[in-house]
Amino acid sequence: MQAPDNTSAAVQEAAAIRAEQMRLLYTETPAAIAANIGIAAILATMQWRVLDASPVIGWLVLMALVLGARALLLFAYRRSAPGDADFDLWLQRFRASVAATGVVWGLASFLLFPAHDVPHQAF
Repeated sequence: MQAPDNTSAAVQEAAAIRAEQMRLLYTETPAAIAANIGIAAILATMQWRVLDASPVIGWLVLMALVLGARALLLFAYRRSAPGDADFDLWLQRFRASVAATGVVWGLASFLLFPAHDVPHQAF
């Protein structure tokens, strides 16, 4: 008697889990973009009072570009209806978009924090 072949079932289950994970990542992207816009606006408003306009505007432009790219990525993902074979590509794109957003937030620590104003650095 032959043992049942569970490998194909396991592969199918793993593919279904990965597809659902990818769907969830991209489903939550609009909320992440909206949250980033709101928090960036609050930070820029607070720092506008103590900094020159140039770094604040420059940082906001960078943030707008990155978040715009994330929105375009979301639209491309929805339009393409990717299959299991595309999982790694779409995951890599998603990770790159999140990393780019993180870099722009990290730049805020250099561009938007006044040197001798601790309350505005802590904000």
